[in-house]
Amino acid sequence: MRRPDLDDMTRLVDLPVEARISAPQTIGRGYRSYEKYEISLPGKFGTSGIERDVLRSGLVVGILPIDISRNEVVLIRQFRLGSHFALGKGAMIEIPAGRAGPQETADQAARRECHEEVGVSPIKLCPLFQIMPAPALSDECMMLYAVLIDAAQVKARAGCAEEQEDIEPIRVSIDAALQTLRSGAFHNSTVIIALQWLALNRETLPTLFDAAIT
Repeated sequence: MRRPDLDDMTRLVDLPVEARISAPQTIGRGYRSYEKYEISLPGKFGTSGIERDVLRSGLVVGILPIDISRNEVVLIRQFRLGSHFALGKGAMIEIPAGRAGPQETADQAARRECHEEVGVSPIKLCPLFQIMPAPALSDECMMLYAVLIDAAQVKARAGCAEEQEDIEPIRVSIDAALQTLRSGAFHNSTVIIALQWLALNRETLPTLFDAAIT
């Protein structure tokens, strides 16, 4: 098998674009703002104009809670209207996640969301990488974290009452979570990505959390 070439890896980096973007036209506003833009993009044959709609979500955080001593992860189940429409399976398995508040850092938001959605505060917090779940539709950019927790403290039900959340935290062995991943039973993109990361890095978790933020 050919080893990755440095030039190949350089070609795979996301790049900035010199785009001219109009002021937003608000299409609708609810929990998030839905906006339309006119965009001028440079191209091989000159500048082209396009229109795009985008759901403005901004910074969000995703958390994979792990209990190393018990060899467990904690996932959650909650209702998602999109999954209900697309799959007829509205009670979706996910990782804890949520938007960062206007005055919150990503680390602060991750700690808060972990406590709100599984009932436990992180012992250690390890930032991993950023994910854009649907960049053609939304500017939502998720900072993914692995967090060390004591799974014995996980609550039977959780969620933020102000946001009308009704969340079921689910303690499960890492082996069971990864086997479910292999079976293709998960549909939520962030839980798939988080568990794929776990499968690749499981053996290094103790070292990772030793160096993580307390």
